[in-house]
Amino acid sequence: MNNSVAEVTIRQFEKQDFAAVRKIVLQGFKNKFSVLSSLGDKKLLALLTDSNFIPSQPFEGYLVASFEEQILGVMVLKWKGQKRPPSTALSPLRLIITYGCMTMVKYYICLALLEEYIDAHTCYVELLAVDEQARGLGIGTALLNRGLLLMEKQPHLHTFSLYVAEGNAAAYRLYTHMGIRERGKKHNLLAKLFFNEGSWVYMSSTDSRGERIYYVKRKGWWLGFLGALGVMNLPSSGLWFVFFLWFLPERR
Repeated sequence: MNNSVAEVTIRQFEKQDFAAVRKIVLQGFKNKFSVLSSLGDKKLLALLTDSNFIPSQPFEGYLVASFEEQILGVMVLKWKGQKRPPSTALSPLRLIITYGCMTMVKYYICLALLEEYIDAHTCYVELLAVDEQARGLGIGTALLNRGLLLMEKQPHLHTFSLYVAEGNAAAYRLYTHMGIRERGKKHNLLAKLFFNEGSWVYMSSTDSRGERIYYVKRKGWWLGFLGALGVMNLPSSGLWFVFFLWFLPERR
């Protein structure tokens, strides 16, 4: 593949893209779910599919980058009022039966750490991944440019936002170059334990957060009960205090 992306097509995801998208998402998120590395790639991919982490149905804001019928990248956008098809995820009970209770506890903790509150005027990058063989060729830039154009067509959306791990210098440079600026950092001890990334940088096209400060119930607040129940049976009892922090409101 040459270094030109002039012929890359950015289009809406179609059902026949699903197999290629699954592979790319696994490449991009395998390290983020390293706490589940014991599952192996095949079973982790099945979990991401069965839980609907990787959507299998098209909707507005679900974009892919293709070149000569090969899928090179994927991006999923999220905003208030977005219409999505019904979830195809297995029930929590079915997931526990299939993958085990401890695996699902860890997985739901990962999801809670990755989730983000968005307001009525924000278009949020929920997922962005590029094929390993196509990185550095501008695929991410092309996807983000299309996402920004898509946001502009929604009259109620004014801010394009995302989170990036503090250690991901290449992605940080890309977003900054595109006018998406750092607005703040979120520090999380559990993120350090689960992702080996203690700080996440919030970036957006406008500084809408600076206009207001408020507190909201944390996503996955119910994880605070793990501190009381001790169901993971970890050797360090002091670690359970961390889970209680999920009961505390989060500053926005």
